[in-house]
Amino acid sequence: MARQKIQDIIIKNKKSPIVQNVKEKLGGRFGRGKFVFGLALFFFLAVLSIKAIDLFAKTIIRVALHQETKSIDVVLRSGEGASFDLPFETMELQITEEKSIKATGVKTIASKASGDILIYNAFSSASQKLVANTRFETPEGKIYRIKKSIIVPGAKIENGQVAPSSIQATIYADQPGEEYNIDLSDFTIPGLEGGPRYEKFYGRSVTSMLGGFEGEVPVISDDDMINLKKSLEDSIGGQLFQRAKQQLPPGFLLYDGAAKIIFSENQAQNNSELGLKNPQFTLKEAGSFSAVLISEKNLSEVLVKKYLGEDLKGKVEVANLKDLNFELINLDTDKKTMVFKLKGEAKFTWLIDEEKLKEALTASPKNMEDVFKAYPAIDHAAVVFSPSWWRFFPDKTSKIKIERVLD
Repeated sequence: MARQKIQDIIIKNKKSPIVQNVKEKLGGRFGRGKFVFGLALFFFLAVLSIKAIDLFAKTIIRVALHQETKSIDVVLRSGEGASFDLPFETMELQITEEKSIKATGVKTIASKASGDILIYNAFSSASQKLVANTRFETPEGKIYRIKKSIIVPGAKIENGQVAPSSIQATIYADQPGEEYNIDLSDFTIPGLEGGPRYEKFYGRSVTSMLGGFEGEVPVISDDDMINLKKSLEDSIGGQLFQRAKQQLPPGFLLYDGAAKIIFSENQAQNNSELGLKNPQFTLKEAGSFSAVLISEKNLSEVLVKKYLGEDLKGKVEVANLKDLNFELINLDTDKKTMVFKLKGEAKFTWLIDEEKLKEALTASPKNMEDVFKAYPAIDHAAVVFSPSWWRFFPDKTSKIKIERVLD
């Protein structure tokens, strides 16, 4: 007999009948479990998707309201009290701005230095008159003069001693030029020299002597100044109107003709020393903005009453108030009264109660046409679903949006 090898006696792929039967039974159960789980997961995801779509879906009702266009040309009086057509509010703003440009021309100038001194009387109790153009001299020999006559008060005698009196005055250099720009100094009065008063009447600086110059300096031309001023005022005006529109309360109108801007006196500033080349000249201005605000609701009611009658007040509005031409005739800010004219093609638009319309549509979604017919102010309407393939009408008014469209 041939000798067997070990691998010859190993049973390959041999399965126990008992194990095989258990696996078949378990496999069937696992298969059905997976199917049930998958089906449940499918329905869960489907419901979740429907809920998600319903959450973000919306229905838009576009309504064209009845409208009549009428030409209006009316003068209205605004103010407090029964004698006025409607009240008004006011708005005030202010902006300060500055702009600089370089000088484009030159100018020859000759200016004299000036400054303040105290003039002392240590001579006697009698006052002393100094006539116009009286000279005052520094130790270096520079001459300055007063332009107007002054009277130096008399000295006081205290405990047998003379207490000098003084008076302040402005003196001007005898000649133009920078050499007369000096620091604090003492002054004598040459006109008194040779007499006993020369040593007893004198001056002492309160300020330095400044402003002396002679020569050419850069200047801004008249045309450049005009252009700079216009540019600055245009910028201020634009900013003021932009801020006014941003701060305009809801429901109020601001007509261009109902606003005015007052510019302060400009201040031209030279930012460099006289005599330097290409200095920067700065123009600074403040713009004060005042405007009259009118309530859209009040104005609509006045126009409806005048052109359609009292019975339609509150049921109709003017849809294009902003497009009407406004002309200010008179404004008295102290008395808080205004007279103005409105002219143009006014679009009188009938109104509906949007919340009641939503409630009626959710209560009767299958008879929407009949609901719309119950509102005479609606010329025609359309229902728009979003997304477009989602055709379920909402049962909550919060999911309905009313949009007005113009014919």
